[in-house]
Amino acid sequence: TVQEKNNKYLKFRVKVQGLLYSNPVGDEYQYGKKTFEEYKKFKPTLEEIKKLGYVESETENPLQYILDNKDPDEGKPTNELLLTLQVSNSIDFSQLNSVELDRLYALFQLIQENNKKITELEIKDHTGQSLGEPFKNVQE
Repeated sequence: TVQEKNNKYLKFRVKVQGLLYSNPVGDEYQYGKKTFEEYKKFKPTLEEIKKLGYVESETENPLQYILDNKDPDEGKPTNELLLTLQVSNSIDFSQLNSVELDRLYALFQLIQENNKKITELEIKDHTGQSLGEPFKNVQE
């Protein structure tokens, strides 16, 4: 994976041939660029999402294109996107059935209303640790 100079939001994979003297033989720049364009359009929604207590991950791009195979060597890019967010505070598990679920429902609604290409959602805790597998079929 490479990124555009001075732009951490434009990342894409480059396929190379050879180990010591590698030559690029292909890249996914167009998918990286499309994802970056979607990010720019979705940025105002991320501000709304912040009001719900979810923020952009400090370690990952909020939007990434999804591969059609879990094995990165085999996978081809799709037009579907993964949204990665982090909770701004620790989760109150004592209120999981009420407050936390309401926040999550509101988050899904914002995603569905503002970007139909986001099909998966990963949420990390306030320390950046994953809370489990990403939610699939976010648009349903």
